Amino acid sequence: MDHPIRRNLDPDGLASSLPLERLTQMVKAVFLSSSDLAGLTEELRRLPVVLYRHGSEDIVDVSPGGGADKWTGLKALSTEQVPVDERLLAERIRMLGDQLA
Repeated sequence: MDHPIRRNLDPDGLASSLPLERLTQMVKAVFLSSSDLAGLTEELRRLPVVLYRHGSEDIVDVSPGGGADKWTGLKALSTEQVPVDERLLAERIRMLGDQLA
C-alpha cells in the first residue's frame, strides 16, 4: 500500500522487515487503512495502549501504555534540554486530540 506517511518512515533505509512472530515488544503500530476504522479504534481502546487518531490522514497510531508516547518523550527532553510549560503543552495536546477525535 502506498501511503504518504511511508515516505517519512525509515528515510535512510536502516530498518529491517521482520515477521510479527519475531517481534518481542511493541514500540509503535500504525494502521494506515481499515475497512472499519471506527470499529478498529473502538476495539483498540479496550487495550492498555495509547491511541492517536490522525483524522486528516485517516490513520490510527498505537503506542504501548507503559509511557512510550510523545508526551513522555517531550517531558524527558524538557527536563534535560529545554524548559517547557507543562500545563500549556498539555492543554495544546488535549486540544489537538479533541480536534482529531
